[in-house]
Amino acid sequence: GLDRFLTLYEVEGMHVLRGPHYLERLNNPTPLTRRTAPQSTQVTRGDTRVELSLGEAQGGTLGTLSFEPRPGAGEALREALKVALGEVMSSRGVVGAHLCVTDAEASTTEVEERKGRDIRIPGWIVLVEGVSPALVEAACDAHLSGARLLAAGATPELERECWLHEMTLPAPSMRDS
Repeated sequence: GLDRFLTLYEVEGMHVLRGPHYLERLNNPTPLTRRTAPQSTQVTRGDTRVELSLGEAQGGTLGTLSFEPRPGAGEALREALKVALGEVMSSRGVVGAHLCVTDAEASTTEVEERKGRDIRIPGWIVLVEGVSPALVEAACDAHLSGARLLAAGATPELERECWLHEMTLPAPSMRDS
């Protein structure tokens, strides 16, 4: 089977993703990254900022929806998503809903780690956290359908996936203490 992974990194702010320590790491990949990166095909990667975050818990299932706003429709889409994510939060088994918008400058910085790789950069990403794949999928079907996102101002190129949580690794500073 095809191994698929979703990795999320939480940082203090966008300044971290533009800072010298992060860029140093990307320009000097670890031996493991050098070995595994060529095997990573169909890579999607974006440095995003969380614009809206609802919920207090972390779910064992994560639904992701990535899409672009149509030109001139960004504000209308943002407002429609605020409503839709509020509705998602009322769905059975949903514990979190988040809107993330990619920082194009941070995401396209040319660094060694990205060279020679075909990396798709998503524009906007919605994350829906819940207790099971079935309940996350049902919430997305009910409140974040492709038709609803299109009507709100998204382009037709919409990718939706469902992921299971496997592990959380604390930040290096927390591991070293």
